[in-house]
Amino acid sequence: MKKILLLLLVGAAMVSCKEAGSYHKYYDDFTDNRWERSDKKVFEFTNDAEGNFDIVLEFSHVYGFQFARIPLEVSITDPSGKTENFPIELKITDDSGNALGSCAGDVCDLNFNIKNTQNLTRGDYKIVISNAFNNTYLPNVIGVGLTVKHSN
Repeated sequence: MKKILLLLLVGAAMVSCKEAGSYHKYYDDFTDNRWERSDKKVFEFTNDAEGNFDIVLEFSHVYGFQFARIPLEVSITDPSGKTENFPIELKITDDSGNALGSCAGDVCDLNFNIKNTQNLTRGDYKIVISNAFNNTYLPNVIGVGLTVKHSN
């Protein structure tokens, strides 16, 4: 009985472990697959490890997305309270019109490195991603996520 209990505890500990310094969150709450311009996606996390990290945007859209590129705004606030704001242009297709993401059925998933080998200190971070599309909403959006992981 003690061996079974020990195995259960070890198994539970292994399942609950995550890589130190990693973070992931994904929003899939887009009504009618519309990302409203006013709907800022906020990602807040505590970094518990120092070092270089990759900050990766995850973008899922309906296959056959009608735009080759979409404008986004990114805001990163570090533990000191300093905020860096910058635009990104997310390329959905290449110059030939082929999807850059991985598509299966009607869904395409695209990863975009917002920052590569970014030196992050310990503490609380806030990353806000906004749709800067020139309309009230961006159509055919399934999800937006963010992953922060140690650089390889």
